[in-house]
Amino acid sequence: MKHFEEPFRKQGYGEWKVKVAGRQVVGKVYPQDLEEFASWDNSYIEDAFPKAVDVLTVHGLADETVTPSVTHSSNRSTTLPRCLGMTH
Repeated sequence: MKHFEEPFRKQGYGEWKVKVAGRQVVGKVYPQDLEEFASWDNSYIEDAFPKAVDVLTVHGLADETVTPSVTHSSNRSTTLPRCLGMTH
């Protein structure tokens, strides 16, 4: 993620600032964390996930990793209205 490139170079980790239960939390994210997350093999989910369960996938239209066409190719997908002009 481009957001972490400079902190990785300068200090070896990046800070992930999120709100959890109304409180600001800062977690350290290391390059190997992103690599592990990005390389997680989730191919088993398509067959292992119960067919009767609906799945909602939400991501930005500019997502180059998991494009909208990949999401819509799923046999569970339903096209929802797009929120144009929103960033992700």
